[in-house]
Amino acid sequence: MSEPLTITLKTLTPLWTGGADGKSDRLHETGLIGSLRWWYEALVRGLGGRACDPSDHTCNFDEEKYRKSKATDERQRLRDAGICDACQVFGATGWARKFRLEAGELESFFDGENVLLPSGRIHRWTDKRSGKPKQRAGGWYVNGEGRFGETQLHFTFLRKMNLEELQLPLLLIARHASIGAKAPSGSGVIHASRDGAPISITPQVIEQLPLGNFKRGSSLPDLRDFFFAKLVVDVPNATSQTWWTRIGGIREAVAKSVTDNSQNPPARMQLPDVTRQLQAVVTKNVIPLAPAVRNWLRFEKFKSLGKNQSDYLFGKTSKNDNIASKINVSHAYSIGANEWEFRVWGWLPCSMSQAVKLDRDQFLDELKKTLESNNWSPVLGEAQLQPRVTSWHARKCNDQDGQGYLRELLEGGAS
Repeated sequence: MSEPLTITLKTLTPLWTGGADGKSDRLHETGLIGSLRWWYEALVRGLGGRACDPSDHTCNFDEEKYRKSKATDERQRLRDAGICDACQVFGATGWARKFRLEAGELESFFDGENVLLPSGRIHRWTDKRSGKPKQRAGGWYVNGEGRFGETQLHFTFLRKMNLEELQLPLLLIARHASIGAKAPSGSGVIHASRDGAPISITPQVIEQLPLGNFKRGSSLPDLRDFFFAKLVVDVPNATSQTWWTRIGGIREAVAKSVTDNSQNPPARMQLPDVTRQLQAVVTKNVIPLAPAVRNWLRFEKFKSLGKNQSDYLFGKTSKNDNIASKINVSHAYSIGANEWEFRVWGWLPCSMSQAVKLDRDQFLDELKKTLESNNWSPVLGEAQLQPRVTSWHARKCNDQDGQGYLRELLEGGAS
Protein backbone atom coordinates (compact mmCIF):
# COMPACT_ATOMS: atom_id res chain seq x y z
CA MET A 1 0.00 0.00 0.00
CA SER A 2 1.31 3.48 -0.90
CA GLU A 3 2.30 6.03 1.73
CA PRO A 4 -0.19 8.85 2.47
CA LEU A 5 0.09 11.98 0.34
CA THR A 6 -0.51 15.56 1.51
CA ILE A 7 -1.01 18.37 -1.00
CA THR A 8 -1.25 22.04 -0.04
CA LEU A 9 -3.95 23.73 -2.07
CA LYS A 10 -4.06 27.53 -2.37
CA THR A 11 -6.88 29.23 -4.23
CA LEU A 12 -6.10 31.97 -6.76
CA THR A 13 -9.76 32.48 -7.61
CA PRO A 14 -12.69 31.26 -5.45
CA LEU A 15 -13.29 27.51 -5.39
CA TRP A 16 -16.79 26.12 -5.76
CA THR A 17 -17.34 22.44 -5.00
CA GLY A 18 -21.02 22.45 -4.05
CA GLY A 19 -22.92 19.83 -2.11
CA ALA A 20 -26.13 17.94 -2.84
CA ASP A 21 -28.09 21.18 -2.44
CA GLY A 22 -25.76 23.10 -4.76
CA LYS A 23 -24.39 25.27 -1.97
CA SER A 24 -20.67 25.74 -1.39
CA ASP A 25 -20.88 26.05 2.39
CA ARG A 26 -17.60 24.13 2.78
CA LEU A 27 -14.99 22.31 0.74
CA HIS A 28 -16.75 19.15 -0.45
CA GLU A 29 -14.43 16.20 -1.07
CA THR A 30 -16.91 14.69 -3.52
CA GLY A 31 -16.64 17.78 -5.73
CA LEU A 32 -12.85 17.62 -5.74
CA ILE A 33 -12.83 13.89 -6.49
CA GLY A 34 -15.34 14.43 -9.30
CA SER A 35 -13.08 17.05 -10.90
CA LEU A 36 -9.98 14.88 -10.56
CA ARG A 37 -11.82 11.97 -12.13
CA TRP A 38 -13.10 14.11 -15.03
CA TRP A 39 -9.56 15.27 -15.83
CA TYR A 40 -8.07 11.80 -15.37
CA GLU A 41 -10.61 10.40 -17.82
CA ALA A 42 -9.67 13.12 -20.33
CA LEU A 43 -6.00 12.23 -19.88
CA VAL A 44 -6.64 8.51 -20.44
CA ARG A 45 -8.68 9.17 -23.60
CA GLY A 46 -6.04 11.63 -24.79
CA LEU A 47 -3.45 8.86 -24.64
CA GLY A 48 -5.66 6.48 -26.58
CA GLY A 49 -6.74 4.54 -23.50
CA ARG A 50 -10.24 3.51 -22.52
CA ALA A 51 -12.27 5.56 -20.05
CA CYS A 52 -15.97 4.83 -19.81
CA ASP A 53 -18.75 7.36 -19.39
CA PRO A 54 -19.39 6.97 -15.63
CA SER A 55 -22.99 8.10 -16.05
CA ASP A 56 -23.67 4.95 -18.11
CA HIS A 57 -22.41 2.59 -15.36
CA THR A 58 -20.88 0.25 -17.92
CA CYS A 59 -17.94 -0.78 -15.73
CA ASN A 60 -18.73 -3.67 -13.40
CA PHE A 61 -16.05 -5.78 -11.74
CA ASP A 62 -16.33 -9.45 -12.65
CA GLU A 63 -14.31 -11.44 -10.13
CA GLU A 64 -14.45 -14.65 -12.14
CA LYS A 65 -13.06 -12.95 -15.26
CA TYR A 66 -10.37 -11.38 -13.10
CA ARG A 67 -9.31 -14.79 -11.80
CA LYS A 68 -9.34 -16.36 -15.26
CA SER A 69 -7.39 -13.55 -16.93
CA LYS A 70 -4.04 -14.73 -18.22
CA ALA A 71 -2.61 -11.20 -18.28
CA THR A 72 0.54 -10.67 -16.24
CA ASP A 73 -0.09 -6.93 -15.97
CA GLU A 74 -2.56 -5.89 -13.22
CA ARG A 75 -4.00 -3.11 -15.33
CA GLN A 76 -4.84 -5.54 -18.15
CA ARG A 77 -6.30 -8.09 -15.70
CA LEU A 78 -8.71 -5.42 -14.46
CA ARG A 79 -9.57 -4.48 -18.05
CA ASP A 80 -10.37 -8.16 -18.67
CA ALA A 81 -12.56 -8.07 -15.57
CA GLY A 82 -14.64 -5.17 -16.95
CA ILE A 83 -12.94 -2.16 -15.30
CA CYS A 84 -11.68 0.64 -17.56
CA ASP A 85 -8.44 2.50 -16.92
CA ALA A 86 -10.15 5.40 -15.15
CA CYS A 87 -12.44 3.27 -12.99
CA GLN A 88 -9.41 1.27 -11.83
CA VAL A 89 -8.33 4.43 -9.94
CA PHE A 90 -11.66 6.10 -9.15
CA GLY A 91 -13.87 3.07 -8.61
CA ALA A 92 -16.89 1.39 -10.20
CA THR A 93 -19.52 -1.19 -9.30
CA GLY A 94 -17.74 -3.93 -7.36
CA TRP A 95 -14.39 -2.12 -7.40
CA ALA A 96 -13.62 0.51 -4.75
CA ARG A 97 -11.72 3.72 -5.38
CA LYS A 98 -7.99 3.35 -4.71
CA PHE A 99 -7.80 6.28 -2.32
CA ARG A 100 -9.65 8.29 0.30
CA LEU A 101 -9.54 12.09 0.36
CA GLU A 102 -9.91 14.36 3.36
CA ALA A 103 -9.88 18.12 2.79
CA GLY A 104 -9.36 20.90 5.30
CA GLU A 105 -11.47 24.03 5.46
CA LEU A 106 -11.41 27.28 3.52
CA GLU A 107 -13.07 30.57 4.39
CA SER A 108 -15.91 32.14 2.40
CA PHE A 109 -14.83 34.43 -0.43
CA PHE A 110 -16.54 37.46 1.15
CA ASP A 111 -19.40 38.30 3.51
CA GLY A 112 -22.64 39.93 2.48
CA GLU A 113 -24.93 39.77 -0.55
CA ASN A 114 -23.69 38.30 -3.82
CA VAL A 115 -22.44 40.92 -6.28
CA LEU A 116 -24.32 41.48 -9.55
CA LEU A 117 -22.07 42.48 -12.44
CA PRO A 118 -24.53 43.96 -14.96
CA SER A 119 -24.39 42.89 -18.60
CA GLY A 120 -25.83 46.18 -19.85
CA ARG A 121 -29.15 44.52 -20.65
CA ILE A 122 -32.33 45.32 -18.69
CA HIS A 123 -35.20 42.87 -18.91
CA ARG A 124 -38.69 44.42 -18.81
CA TRP A 125 -42.12 42.79 -18.53
CA THR A 126 -45.60 43.31 -17.15
CA ASP A 127 -46.64 41.46 -14.03
CA LYS A 128 -49.63 39.25 -14.88
CA ARG A 129 -51.31 39.69 -11.50
CA SER A 130 -50.86 43.39 -10.83
CA GLY A 131 -50.52 44.61 -14.40
CA LYS A 132 -47.61 46.77 -13.29
CA PRO A 133 -44.39 47.06 -15.32
CA LYS A 134 -41.38 45.19 -13.93
CA GLN A 135 -37.70 45.24 -14.76
CA ARG A 136 -34.45 43.64 -13.64
CA ALA A 137 -30.84 44.06 -14.61
CA GLY A 138 -29.30 41.17 -16.49
CA GLY A 139 -25.80 40.05 -15.63
CA TRP A 140 -23.73 37.62 -13.63
CA TYR A 141 -23.14 37.11 -9.93
CA VAL A 142 -19.91 36.90 -7.99
CA ASN A 143 -20.86 34.61 -5.13
CA GLY A 144 -19.56 35.09 -1.61
CA GLU A 145 -20.17 31.39 -0.90
CA GLY A 146 -17.13 30.37 -2.92
CA ARG A 147 -14.30 29.09 -0.75
CA PHE A 148 -10.96 30.87 -0.58
CA GLY A 149 -7.59 30.55 1.14
CA GLU A 150 -5.14 27.73 1.76
CA THR A 151 -5.78 24.21 3.02
CA GLN A 152 -4.47 20.65 2.98
CA LEU A 153 -5.65 17.72 0.90
CA HIS A 154 -4.84 14.40 2.59
CA PHE A 155 -4.85 11.31 0.35
CA THR A 156 -4.89 7.89 2.01
CA PHE A 157 -4.32 4.97 -0.35
CA LEU A 158 -6.36 1.81 0.00
CA ARG A 159 -4.46 -0.05 -2.71
CA LYS A 160 -0.99 0.26 -4.17
CA MET A 161 -0.77 3.17 -6.56
CA ASN A 162 1.80 5.39 -8.25
CA LEU A 163 1.35 8.71 -6.41
CA GLU A 164 2.46 10.70 -9.44
CA GLU A 165 -0.40 9.24 -11.42
CA LEU A 166 -2.83 10.96 -9.08
CA GLN A 167 -0.80 14.17 -8.99
CA LEU A 168 -0.85 14.40 -12.80
CA PRO A 169 -4.43 15.70 -13.23
CA LEU A 170 -3.88 18.08 -10.32
CA LEU A 171 -0.72 19.41 -11.97
CA LEU A 172 -2.54 19.92 -15.27
CA ILE A 173 -5.33 21.80 -13.47
CA ALA A 174 -2.89 24.01 -11.55
CA ARG A 175 -0.90 24.92 -14.67
CA HIS A 176 -3.67 25.48 -17.22
CA ALA A 177 -7.27 25.09 -16.05
CA SER A 178 -9.43 25.03 -12.92
CA ILE A 179 -11.02 22.64 -10.46
CA GLY A 180 -14.57 22.40 -9.16
CA ALA A 181 -17.75 23.89 -10.56
CA LYS A 182 -18.46 27.32 -12.10
CA ALA A 183 -15.33 27.30 -14.27
CA PRO A 184 -17.06 29.45 -16.95
CA SER A 185 -17.75 32.04 -14.25
CA GLY A 186 -14.12 32.47 -13.19
CA SER A 187 -13.79 30.01 -10.30
CA GLY A 188 -11.35 27.23 -9.44
CA VAL A 189 -7.84 28.44 -10.32
CA ILE A 190 -5.42 26.97 -7.77
CA HIS A 191 -1.79 26.54 -6.83
CA ALA A 192 -0.81 23.08 -5.58
CA SER A 193 2.37 22.27 -3.68
CA ARG A 194 3.94 19.40 -1.78
CA ASP A 195 6.53 19.80 0.97
CA GLY A 196 6.84 23.50 0.21
CA ALA A 197 7.49 23.14 -3.54
CA PRO A 198 5.07 23.19 -6.51
CA ILE A 199 3.92 19.68 -7.36
CA SER A 200 5.75 18.04 -10.23
CA ILE A 201 6.11 14.66 -11.86
CA THR A 202 9.01 12.73 -13.34
CA PRO A 203 8.93 12.42 -17.15
CA GLN A 204 8.78 8.64 -16.84
CA VAL A 205 5.27 8.72 -15.35
CA ILE A 206 3.83 9.73 -18.74
CA GLU A 207 5.25 6.52 -20.21
CA GLN A 208 3.61 4.52 -17.42
CA LEU A 209 0.11 5.88 -17.97
CA PRO A 210 -2.51 3.61 -19.56
CA LEU A 211 -2.04 3.78 -23.32
CA GLY A 212 -4.11 2.52 -26.19
CA ASN A 213 -4.80 2.94 -29.88
CA PHE A 214 -8.22 4.59 -29.66
CA LYS A 215 -8.41 7.38 -32.19
CA ARG A 216 -9.49 10.90 -31.44
CA GLY A 217 -13.17 11.55 -32.15
CA SER A 218 -14.98 10.71 -28.92
CA SER A 219 -17.93 12.78 -27.76
CA LEU A 220 -16.45 12.55 -24.26
CA PRO A 221 -13.62 14.83 -22.98
CA ASP A 222 -10.31 13.92 -24.62
CA LEU A 223 -7.14 15.88 -23.76
CA ARG A 224 -6.34 16.25 -27.47
CA ASP A 225 -9.56 18.26 -27.90
CA PHE A 226 -8.68 20.84 -25.23
CA PHE A 227 -7.19 24.28 -25.75
CA PHE A 228 -5.49 26.42 -23.09
CA ALA A 229 -4.49 30.09 -23.07
CA LYS A 230 -3.06 32.46 -20.48
CA LEU A 231 -3.14 36.24 -20.72
CA VAL A 232 -1.46 38.90 -18.60
CA VAL A 233 -2.57 42.48 -18.03
CA ASP A 234 0.28 44.88 -17.18
CA VAL A 235 -1.15 47.80 -15.20
CA PRO A 236 0.71 51.15 -14.98
CA ASN A 237 1.45 52.43 -11.48
CA ALA A 238 -0.68 55.48 -12.10
CA THR A 239 -3.85 53.39 -12.46
CA SER A 240 -2.92 50.35 -10.36
CA GLN A 241 -5.49 51.13 -7.66
CA THR A 242 -8.43 52.00 -9.91
CA TRP A 243 -8.07 50.16 -13.24
CA TRP A 244 -10.42 47.36 -12.24
CA THR A 245 -13.31 49.80 -11.62
CA ARG A 246 -13.50 50.41 -15.40
CA ILE A 247 -14.00 46.76 -16.34
CA GLY A 248 -17.35 46.01 -17.97
CA GLY A 249 -19.93 45.01 -15.38
CA ILE A 250 -17.74 46.14 -12.50
CA ARG A 251 -17.98 49.67 -13.87
CA GLU A 252 -21.78 49.63 -13.57
CA ALA A 253 -21.70 47.93 -10.17
CA VAL A 254 -19.37 50.64 -8.82
CA ALA A 255 -21.58 53.38 -10.29
CA LYS A 256 -24.65 51.68 -8.78
CA SER A 257 -26.61 52.12 -12.00
CA VAL A 258 -27.01 50.51 -15.41
CA THR A 259 -28.41 51.81 -18.70
CA ASP A 260 -29.69 49.67 -21.57
CA ASN A 261 -29.25 51.77 -24.71
CA SER A 262 -30.71 49.08 -26.94
CA GLN A 263 -34.21 50.14 -25.88
CA ASN A 264 -36.13 53.26 -26.92
CA PRO A 265 -36.24 55.17 -24.71
CA PRO A 266 -33.15 53.76 -22.93
CA ALA A 267 -33.99 51.75 -19.82
CA ARG A 268 -32.23 52.76 -16.60
CA MET A 269 -31.95 51.06 -13.21
CA GLN A 270 -30.41 51.87 -9.87
CA LEU A 271 -28.35 49.07 -8.31
CA PRO A 272 -27.56 48.22 -4.68
CA ASP A 273 -24.28 49.40 -3.18
CA VAL A 274 -21.76 46.53 -3.36
CA THR A 275 -18.63 48.61 -2.78
CA ARG A 276 -17.71 46.72 0.39
CA GLN A 277 -17.96 43.31 -1.27
CA LEU A 278 -15.95 44.40 -4.32
CA GLN A 279 -13.23 45.84 -2.13
CA ALA A 280 -13.08 42.55 -0.21
CA VAL A 281 -12.64 40.68 -3.50
CA VAL A 282 -9.85 42.96 -4.75
CA THR A 283 -8.12 42.79 -1.37
CA LYS A 284 -7.77 39.06 -1.99
CA ASN A 285 -5.94 39.79 -5.26
CA VAL A 286 -8.84 38.73 -7.47
CA ILE A 287 -10.43 40.86 -10.20
CA PRO A 288 -13.80 39.42 -11.36
CA LEU A 289 -13.42 40.06 -15.09
CA ALA A 290 -14.59 36.65 -16.38
CA PRO A 291 -18.16 37.84 -17.16
CA ALA A 292 -16.90 40.84 -19.15
CA VAL A 293 -14.57 38.66 -21.24
CA ARG A 294 -17.26 36.07 -21.93
CA ASN A 295 -19.80 38.77 -22.79
CA TRP A 296 -17.31 40.37 -25.22
CA LEU A 297 -16.49 37.08 -26.90
CA ARG A 298 -20.04 35.85 -27.23
CA PHE A 299 -21.97 39.00 -28.10
CA GLU A 300 -19.35 41.08 -29.91
CA LYS A 301 -16.42 39.14 -31.35
CA PHE A 302 -18.42 36.02 -32.30
CA LYS A 303 -21.87 37.53 -32.69
CA SER A 304 -22.09 36.18 -36.25
CA LEU A 305 -22.37 32.62 -34.97
CA GLY A 306 -25.72 30.90 -35.23
CA LYS A 307 -27.77 30.39 -32.07
CA ASN A 308 -27.03 26.67 -31.90
CA GLN A 309 -23.32 27.36 -32.30
CA SER A 310 -23.30 30.14 -29.69
CA ASP A 311 -25.25 28.05 -27.16
CA TYR A 312 -22.97 25.07 -27.76
CA LEU A 313 -19.79 27.10 -27.23
CA PHE A 314 -20.86 29.44 -24.45
CA GLY A 315 -23.66 27.52 -22.76
CA LYS A 316 -27.35 27.97 -22.19
CA THR A 317 -29.52 27.82 -19.07
CA SER A 318 -33.29 27.57 -19.28
CA LYS A 319 -36.16 25.73 -17.63
CA ASN A 320 -36.15 22.97 -20.21
CA ASP A 321 -32.69 22.99 -21.72
CA ASN A 322 -29.27 23.35 -20.09
CA ILE A 323 -26.08 23.26 -22.15
CA ALA A 324 -22.73 23.40 -20.39
CA SER A 325 -20.30 25.99 -21.68
CA LYS A 326 -17.34 24.55 -23.59
CA ILE A 327 -15.33 27.77 -23.13
CA ASN A 328 -14.16 28.81 -19.68
CA VAL A 329 -12.69 32.13 -18.56
CA SER A 330 -11.10 32.64 -15.16
CA HIS A 331 -11.12 35.76 -13.06
CA ALA A 332 -7.83 37.67 -13.03
CA TYR A 333 -5.41 36.91 -10.18
CA SER A 334 -2.24 38.67 -9.14
CA ILE A 335 1.08 37.17 -10.28
CA GLY A 336 3.34 40.07 -9.33
CA ALA A 337 3.55 43.82 -8.91
CA ASN A 338 0.78 45.24 -11.12
CA GLU A 339 0.59 42.04 -13.19
CA TRP A 340 -2.72 40.21 -13.44
CA GLU A 341 -3.19 36.88 -15.19
CA PHE A 342 -6.34 35.15 -16.39
CA ARG A 343 -7.07 31.97 -18.32
CA VAL A 344 -9.23 31.09 -21.30
CA TRP A 345 -9.52 27.36 -21.83
CA GLY A 346 -11.97 24.72 -22.83
CA TRP A 347 -12.96 21.49 -24.48
CA LEU A 348 -14.01 21.63 -28.12
CA PRO A 349 -14.40 18.10 -29.49
CA CYS A 350 -13.60 17.44 -33.11
CA SER A 351 -16.73 15.28 -33.21
CA MET A 352 -19.17 18.17 -32.82
CA SER A 353 -22.78 17.28 -33.51
CA GLN A 354 -24.25 17.91 -36.95
CA ALA A 355 -26.55 20.55 -35.47
CA VAL A 356 -23.54 22.72 -34.53
CA LYS A 357 -21.88 22.68 -37.97
CA LEU A 358 -18.79 24.50 -36.77
CA ASP A 359 -15.25 24.07 -38.04
CA ARG A 360 -13.48 23.50 -34.75
CA ASP A 361 -9.93 24.21 -35.94
CA GLN A 362 -10.98 27.36 -37.78
CA PHE A 363 -12.85 28.64 -34.73
CA LEU A 364 -9.80 28.13 -32.50
CA ASP A 365 -7.63 30.01 -34.99
CA GLU A 366 -10.10 32.91 -34.84
CA LEU A 367 -10.24 32.75 -31.04
CA LYS A 368 -6.45 32.96 -30.82
CA LYS A 369 -6.41 35.99 -33.13
CA THR A 370 -9.13 37.60 -31.03
CA LEU A 371 -7.21 37.11 -27.79
CA GLU A 372 -4.11 38.56 -29.44
CA SER A 373 -6.02 41.58 -30.79
CA ASN A 374 -5.41 45.15 -29.59
CA ASN A 375 -9.04 46.10 -29.00
CA TRP A 376 -9.84 45.12 -25.45
CA SER A 377 -11.42 48.44 -24.50
CA PRO A 378 -14.98 46.96 -24.38
CA VAL A 379 -13.70 44.71 -21.58
CA LEU A 380 -11.08 46.77 -19.77
CA GLY A 381 -12.43 50.20 -20.50
CA GLU A 382 -8.99 51.68 -21.21
CA ALA A 383 -7.32 51.53 -24.61
CA GLN A 384 -3.84 51.45 -23.08
CA LEU A 385 -4.52 48.23 -21.19
CA GLN A 386 -4.01 45.39 -23.63
CA PRO A 387 -3.64 41.82 -22.33
CA ARG A 388 -0.78 39.88 -23.85
CA VAL A 389 -1.11 36.18 -24.60
CA THR A 390 1.71 34.45 -22.71
CA SER A 391 0.80 30.90 -23.67
CA TRP A 392 -1.44 29.13 -26.18
CA HIS A 393 -1.85 25.37 -26.53
CA ALA A 394 -4.10 23.56 -29.01
CA ARG A 395 -3.83 20.64 -31.42
CA LYS A 396 -5.47 20.33 -34.83
CA CYS A 397 -8.06 17.60 -35.32
CA ASN A 398 -5.72 15.51 -37.46
CA ASP A 399 -3.15 15.33 -34.64
CA GLN A 400 -3.42 12.07 -32.68
CA ASP A 401 -0.30 12.54 -30.52
CA GLY A 402 -1.69 12.77 -27.00
CA GLN A 403 1.64 11.99 -25.36
CA GLY A 404 3.33 14.83 -27.20
CA TYR A 405 0.56 17.24 -26.24
CA LEU A 406 0.75 16.20 -22.58
CA ARG A 407 4.52 16.74 -22.54
CA GLU A 408 4.01 20.17 -24.08
CA LEU A 409 1.47 21.10 -21.41
CA LEU A 410 3.66 19.89 -18.58
CA GLU A 411 6.89 21.42 -19.86
CA GLY A 412 8.57 22.89 -16.79
CA GLY A 413 6.28 20.87 -14.52
CA ALA A 414 8.18 17.60 -14.86
CA SER A 415 11.47 17.10 -13.09
